[in-house]
Amino acid sequence: MDQSGNLIGYAVRTMPQSRDIVGYSGPTDALIVSDASFKVIGVAIRQSYDTPSHVEDVTLDYLFMESWNDKSWDQIAKITDLKTSGIYGVSGATRTSEALALSVSKRL
Repeated sequence: MDQSGNLIGYAVRTMPQSRDIVGYSGPTDALIVSDASFKVIGVAIRQSYDTPSHVEDVTLDYLFMESWNDKSWDQIAKITDLKTSGIYGVSGATRTSEALALSVSKRL
């Protein structure tokens, strides 16, 4: 809500709904932010049990991290196959990035 009480968006976490999705070493908790019409404006990793260098590689890959931007929650929730949806794992951190993508889809 803004100062006037108008709805401006939503912020949701992937945990605990995606706890069963494991990357290289464990689950990853992400924050998903959207506008009031449920269009995603950003995804960020909050905490991960994966190797820190893998998490950093994913975080720094802007093409991957912005894969969800401008998509609706409904569009993202229907993603079951990453390749057909145009989302590809980050080289060197494939399991971490794919787990993050599946967690975002499952949560929404």
